[in-house]
Amino acid sequence: MTLETSLLCRMGRSTVSTLRRHRSRGYHVHRAPEPQDVEISGLLAAYAAHPPHPITLSSLVAFGQPLTPESLLRSGSYVLAEIPRRLARRARVLEKLPFIVGTNPYVAKTLKAYRDSFQFLATYPRVTTLDENAKFTAELSQLVESHRNDIPTMAKGY
Repeated sequence: MTLETSLLCRMGRSTVSTLRRHRSRGYHVHRAPEPQDVEISGLLAAYAAHPPHPITLSSLVAFGQPLTPESLLRSGSYVLAEIPRRLARRARVLEKLPFIVGTNPYVAKTLKAYRDSFQFLATYPRVTTLDENAKFTAELSQLVESHRNDIPTMAKGY
């Protein structure tokens, strides 16, 4: 017995034809969020276990004073250590939401964006030269741009 025949038996012809019509028109079908890779899940757990270091205004100003190649590389190292922690914590918070909230396409989209960005930053090689820092800065800028609409996206889900 095929799935369609089984549905016909249980739900009736009108319900099955309605389901077909919805699928053909591209209506959203709710699905559970995609399971993540075991390796990334372990990495997320490891980073989320460490609380982020607090950032004060004076520490932010100190990173650029004086502006030297060493201070730029130190700043890049700090970003590579700190932002994955914060993304991991955000992803974990979204993963702990009730299942029905997690199936919301807007919440699932934001969670996937956090996981992808976390994976990118957590596996990014250490920045050791100014050229690598320039490349990292450009990639980080694109990453920030990709998260530009996260809050409005999440707001659509509620």
